[in-house]
Amino acid sequence: MTRLYFVLFVFLTIQEVKPQFVSTKNPPEITYEQLNDSLRNTLSSDANYEKLLNTYIEKAKSEHNKEQLFEGYYRFVYSQHTGTKMHTYTDSLLQISKQLPPIFYIRALQTKANCFYFEKKYIESLEFELLALSLINKDKEPYAYHKSLYGVGQVYFYMQEYNKAYDYYHEARLYFEHSKGYNHLQGYFNALYREAFSLYYLKQYNESRTLIEAGIPKIPLLKPDDVLYKEPYLKYILGLNNYQQNQYKTSIRLLNEALSSIVKNDDFANEAVIYYYLGLNYWKLNEKSQALFYFKKVDFIYTKHQYCNLEIKDAYLYLINYYKEQKDSENELLYTNKLLNVTLNLQNEYNFLMQALHTKLDIKNLQREKERLENDLNRHSNLIQYLSILGSAMLVAFPIFIWFYNKRKKEAKRREFQLNAQDKKRNSDSEFKKNYLITENIKASPAWNKQPWLTRGNSNLKNPPFDINDKVIKNILNHLDSFEKKKHFLKKDLNLNDLAQQWNTNRSYLSQCINMYKGKSFVEYLNTLRINYFLTLLGEDPQWCKFKVQFISDSLGFSNSRSFSNAFSKITGMSPHHYIQQQLNKQT
Repeated sequence: MTRLYFVLFVFLTIQEVKPQFVSTKNPPEITYEQLNDSLRNTLSSDANYEKLLNTYIEKAKSEHNKEQLFEGYYRFVYSQHTGTKMHTYTDSLLQISKQLPPIFYIRALQTKANCFYFEKKYIESLEFELLALSLINKDKEPYAYHKSLYGVGQVYFYMQEYNKAYDYYHEARLYFEHSKGYNHLQGYFNALYREAFSLYYLKQYNESRTLIEAGIPKIPLLKPDDVLYKEPYLKYILGLNNYQQNQYKTSIRLLNEALSSIVKNDDFANEAVIYYYLGLNYWKLNEKSQALFYFKKVDFIYTKHQYCNLEIKDAYLYLINYYKEQKDSENELLYTNKLLNVTLNLQNEYNFLMQALHTKLDIKNLQREKERLENDLNRHSNLIQYLSILGSAMLVAFPIFIWFYNKRKKEAKRREFQLNAQDKKRNSDSEFKKNYLITENIKASPAWNKQPWLTRGNSNLKNPPFDINDKVIKNILNHLDSFEKKKHFLKKDLNLNDLAQQWNTNRSYLSQCINMYKGKSFVEYLNTLRINYFLTLLGEDPQWCKFKVQFISDSLGFSNSRSFSNAFSKITGMSPHHYIQQQLNKQT
C-alpha cells in the first residue's frame, strides 16, 4: 500500500524537541546534539537540511568519529529521492560499519534492504532483511531483533505472502505489547496495524476486527502528534472489514473519518485504496454515480503519482463495464486504454508474482477489447460522416430540384403557345445564358483560386498534379486527420489497400493524397507517426526506457523489432538502444 510506516518505523526513536537552528559554520564549535535538534526540526526538502548534514559529516571526519560519520550518512540515505543516490550513501555505511561494533553493520544491512524496498525490488530487499535478522542476538538486543522482524514482515506483505507477513508481524506485536517505553508503544501500533491488515487479506475479518478493537483503547497513551499517524489507519482497516461483512454505510463512515488524516499525511497509496473501497460501497448500495466519482479518483491518483496495485486496478473494470452498459464506446475505450497502461506498469513492478500476473493481468484480452472498440468507433464515425455528407447533399439538391422542376414546367407551357422557330431561338438563348453562368460561377468559386495548379483568371488547368475530385480529397484528408488523432497508426499489419477499402476510396487516390499533402510515401508517413508518438511517450513517462525493444515495437504496431529499429534510425539518426541509453543517463 505505502512505504510511509516502513520509513516511520526506522525513526521510532525520534522525540519531540523545541525548534532550534544552528549555523553551519565552524563545525568543531557545534555539538552533535545541536545538529540533531536542527535536523529533526528541518524538512528534508529544505535547502538547509543538506547543509546541516554536510556540516555533520564534516565535523565527524575532522574528529575521526566513525560512529557519528555513520549517523550522518545514515540520515543522508533517507533524505534522498532516487534509488541510485540511496544506494551510494548506503554503500558508504557498509564500508564504515566494518570499523564499528556489529550493530552498525546490521543497521547498514537493514538500510540496504530499505533502498531495494524503495525501488520495489522486494526479493533483494528480503535477502538483506533476513541477513540482518540472522546477525541479531535476540536475547541481548530484543528491540532491534523484533524491529527487524517487522521489517521482514513488510517485505513479505508487499510480495503478497500474507501468511508469512502475519507470522512476523504477530511475533513483533506480542513483544512490543508487553514491553515498556514509548518506542515500544509505537512499535506495538505499527505491528498491530500491519498484522490486522494481513488478517484482512487472509479473509479472517473477525480476527482482524478484534485485533483493531483491542488496540483502540490504547490510543490515548500516544502523544497527540502520533495519534494522527495511528488512529486513522485503525479506522481504515475497520472500514475495509465492514465492507467485506456487508456493512456498507458503516464502512463509508469509517473510511471517510480516516481519509482526511491520510491525505494530510500525503499517503497517496492508502488514499487510493480508500477511494476504491468507497466506490465499492456505493456500488453495492446502487449509488453508481457516487461510486464512479470515487473510481475516477483512483485514476486521478494514478495519473498524478503513477501509483496503482493489483487490487485497486479493478476500479477501471467498473468504469469500463458501466460505460459498456451505457453504450458509451468513447469512455469505454478511454478507460480500457488506461487499464492497459496500468496493467503494463504492474507487470513490470510485480514481475516476481508470476501466478498473480497470469490470473490478474490479462493484457492480451485488454488489447483485443481495445481494438474492437477502436474499430466500432471508427465504423460509427464513418457512418455519421457518410450520413452527414448525404444529408448535406440532399439539403443542397432539394431546392435545386424544385427550381429545375418549376422552370421545366413553365417552359413546357410556353412551348405550347410559341412557334417552332421562336422555340428554337429561345432554347438557344437559354443554353447560351446557362453556359455563361456556369463558366462565371466556376471562376468566382473560392475553391477555384485555392488550387495551386490553376492559372488565375483562366478556366484551363495548368499541369494539375493529379485528377481527383475536391470532395474525394477532402474526404481522404478528414480520414487521415482522424487516423492521426485516434492513433490508429498503432495497429499492426496496416497497408494502403485496407485503408482505402475502409475509407471507401481507392488505393491510387489515397497514395497520391498522402504524397501530396503529407510529403511522404505511405510507409514513411506511417513510420514517422509511430516514431514521433514513441518519442512523446518517452518524454512523458520514463518507464518506457525500461521496456524491451520487442515490446516497444509491438506496442507501436511494427511487424518486428528490426523494422522498428530501421525506422527509428532513419528518422532520428541513431539507434533506439543509443537514444534510450541517452534518456536513462539524463534521468540519473
